[in-house]
Amino acid sequence: RGTHLRSFMVFTLGRRGVHRCIASIGALLLCNSKTMTWVTARSQGTFRMADAKGDNLLNRNKNRKKKIKTGTVVLAGNPMLDLSLSVSPKTLEDLNLSEGEAGRSFSEDARTRIIETVKQSPTSVSSAGGSAANTAMALQWALGDRARCGDGDTASHNATGDGASASIIKACVCIGAVGEDEAGRRLECALRKANVRPLFQRVRGTLTGQCAILVPEESGDRCLVAQRGAYRHLDPKFVTSPNSPAHKAIEDAEILYCTSFLTSTEKRFKAVEYMASYAHETGKVFALNLSCASMLGGSVDIRERVISLLPRTSLLFSNELEAKTLALALKSNTKNVDPHKAKGNSPICSCSMTAKEAARTIATHLLPGATAAITRGAKTTLVATRSPMNMRRGLSEEKGTEEEAIAIKEHAIYVGEHAQLDDGSDLNNKLGPVVDTNGAGDAFVGGYLAAVVAGYPFDSTQAVESGHFAAGIAVRCRGAVWEEPRLLPSPKSL
Repeated sequence: RGTHLRSFMVFTLGRRGVHRCIASIGALLLCNSKTMTWVTARSQGTFRMADAKGDNLLNRNKNRKKKIKTGTVVLAGNPMLDLSLSVSPKTLEDLNLSEGEAGRSFSEDARTRIIETVKQSPTSVSSAGGSAANTAMALQWALGDRARCGDGDTASHNATGDGASASIIKACVCIGAVGEDEAGRRLECALRKANVRPLFQRVRGTLTGQCAILVPEESGDRCLVAQRGAYRHLDPKFVTSPNSPAHKAIEDAEILYCTSFLTSTEKRFKAVEYMASYAHETGKVFALNLSCASMLGGSVDIRERVISLLPRTSLLFSNELEAKTLALALKSNTKNVDPHKAKGNSPICSCSMTAKEAARTIATHLLPGATAAITRGAKTTLVATRSPMNMRRGLSEEKGTEEEAIAIKEHAIYVGEHAQLDDGSDLNNKLGPVVDTNGAGDAFVGGYLAAVVAGYPFDSTQAVESGHFAAGIAVRCRGAVWEEPRLLPSPKSL
């Protein structure tokens, strides 16, 4: 116990990737949590072995090419049809809304009235929506040329910008529930247009969920009003049944991604818990998005469900407010940590916890070797990684401290006024200034996961930059951002 593991030699034998590890130079090799950890979770589709510094020995070559396959990532969430509309401050006032509001306290009648108002506007734009769907489309776009191949049996054919035909590998499968209505059909069509495979349970007698996105003309700080629909009725058996197409997709995938919105009911949480457990047991990567600070802070049940997933999570995504809300709950077991109540007097606002402290707190509850990526608007993005061996710099667990087991990196946002494209042109000149912040967080996750799929380590600079770039595209477009990938600038090279 506590013996230093001084060296590793790793061999890869055959095409199936059989790995052998020889520990030498006086090391006592005991395969347990105190000396050496075999991290059974696969990283980027390969068995992962880590040294004492937490480096992935099989992924140190950041420029290596990795073949992308169909259905690499399964994303589960609440599929919705988004209805976007640019509005004046007076329109918001007439609808009893304020900038940046989520509209969670509205009655169903009020939600229906607002959504119908948006629908009737001739300038409204409909698009595939829901956090998981947005992430899937951004991920598929961010893969760029890596998602192109010549195998017509495993790809769909789309015309490229120059009129040539290219094979597109559909790397993403989107899981959820929709109604048997026109909105559900439009949603599926939009995802297919973005080269994402929709795999939805159809719920009879219930309408597909819809979300009105009202964007103030001056600030761009969008207001969301969701009309709950079929996504609330997702049957766990749709995911867990061995005969289900969704289960087959989960078996074939390498990364299983869920939004925390699915934890809002006990029934849907069973589907999320199954995916997390299946990933943990079979060596896949389970990724989780915290999704909503007020949801985490306002419900003890939801918070406890999310916390129960952390020990099986390899990748976690959140914004700063979500991270602080969860970290405060992890540290204090506070019954109510709603960040939106009482404004400056709420527990989350009055606590002195920094973003780095929140990142460190969350990372210590994740799987060994896992990474938490926390966005902070225009400020730096934090990436906190837990050591795969509960050690750092050769220190044993007995001698080390909790802080020494977590590595935190800061990454500056470079997609501001002078973001550069690969061809040297300026992003503002190509698409214009920031106009709509809706979906920026989802786009960041999509870009980040694209780099992971392409073979980069969880905490790599390339993953963060890919996320920043995708978010930079999203905030400069209104409505259907990813449904016409040929019209967008080329993604950042991976």
